[in-house]
Amino acid sequence: MPGIENKLLQISGVSDSEIFFVLQVYQDTPFLARCFKDLRKHYPQAQVLVISDGDPDPAIADLCARFSVKCEYGERLFGADKGGQASQRFMEKFLQSQARYMVKIDPDTHLRRRFKRWPMDVIALFGTTQLVHWNAEVLVSLQGGCFIVPRVAAEFIVKSGRLLDPKLKPPALVWAIHPTLRQRAGERGLTSHDWPYGYVCRELGVPLFRHPEISSWWKGSFRQWLASWIKNKGAVHPRLNFMGKKATS
Repeated sequence: MPGIENKLLQISGVSDSEIFFVLQVYQDTPFLARCFKDLRKHYPQAQVLVISDGDPDPAIADLCARFSVKCEYGERLFGADKGGQASQRFMEKFLQSQARYMVKIDPDTHLRRRFKRWPMDVIALFGTTQLVHWNAEVLVSLQGGCFIVPRVAAEFIVKSGRLLDPKLKPPALVWAIHPTLRQRAGERGLTSHDWPYGYVCRELGVPLFRHPEISSWWKGSFRQWLASWIKNKGAVHPRLNFMGKKATS
């Protein structure tokens, strides 16, 4: 319901110790230094975990060490045959901490300032909503460049086990309701964070809300970027890049 997010985003003064940033990398090393520099400028003591999704590049660990970021080299889970395992891994790592909020970002996310408003302890996710429809089916998700998950929501989703549902893998691919998503899984062999989270949240009845301080798109235009800059958004994805490059993970 429009406006309900304003009633749920009532928490201010959140300390760094309550925040757990997580990002997945795969051949994204060129983006990391700028991402970490912005993150540490605004959240100097927050917990940050970088998961290398099958990328053995030692430069990842070197960059993480420079910015006091924890680095883990993990199995490649972003393949379509892994379904929602990569998304499950994010939440499991978060729940191993004592943090109150998980903030999922990408290597090319631009953290421009601290968030002023944080969610209450509710079973809901907050970010930039997006939807896809095909025939009579509609699926809503949050764009994966930046979204916030309260701890109680992560606990609920992980306990359900729905991100490990075999139907998120081929041949069912229940999250890929549109031909372009099926093409992503079939031809590129990739899963997604956005759409498996969206599907699982729909099945569990977990609402997805717009966060007014986050502007995240798959491929943002200059006009969208400029509007976000004027509105002083806390997080913008993707970072404006005149070279046209985008993170791949």
